[in-house]
Amino acid sequence: MKTFKFVLVSLCIMSMLTSWVSIEAKKKEEDKGKEVESKLFLDDSKLDNQDYYNQFPSSAIQSFENALLTPKVSDIKIITINSDQTKTDAKIAEEMIAVALGMRQEYVNLEAEGKSLLSGNLEGSELEISEMVKAKLEDLKNAKAQLSESQKVYFLSGFTYLASSIVREKVILESAKMYVDEASKATGMAKMKYAKDLPYATAVVTDIPILLESQIKTINEFATIAKTQSIKIPENVTKSLFE
Repeated sequence: MKTFKFVLVSLCIMSMLTSWVSIEAKKKEEDKGKEVESKLFLDDSKLDNQDYYNQFPSSAIQSFENALLTPKVSDIKIITINSDQTKTDAKIAEEMIAVALGMRQEYVNLEAEGKSLLSGNLEGSELEISEMVKAKLEDLKNAKAQLSESQKVYFLSGFTYLASSIVREKVILESAKMYVDEASKATGMAKMKYAKDLPYATAVVTDIPILLESQIKTINEFATIAKTQSIKIPENVTKSLFE
């Protein structure tokens, strides 16, 4: 069977989204079988409008700054809320990168089918799209291709939203560890209150380190592309991620 080796950015974003689906499934068994509507973040009619796309770097920074304030607590409800925000940031990052690569229509078409432009789980002619993604990212990384000014804005925004996900995931991981630790020490009736959500918290503790390892490699790949494309990443973002 043919194996596709995508660049790390492609692997990371979708593996993250897929893993979060897996984690949530362990927490919400009652939701199995329910159809989840895929919603687009960007407005297709405004993608080339400068006033429209220039708002995203600041909104991405706001998300990142909010991520830095994510509380480390063992409250499972707060952990879940933070997890939902992490998934949202990851999805926005994926959409921004698709636009930056000039592959908006491919992204929209695959989303309508419940698939992802940056996924390795594509078949038939869709694999050709995946090869195109790989080639575009490699050309950008090696400065063989240049992004337009608007594409740079979308790339920067995608970078920052992905950075937000990484920051939040680190806190979520520590929070879930606290929950599991408390559950292991609880006795009697107190232990019962942890039983329902313990599988979810355990899944977070197990899966997030793998995601983070991939994401950190991915954000480094993004950083390389940013340098070759003369895209300035905000100092507070790089400091939080790379120092």
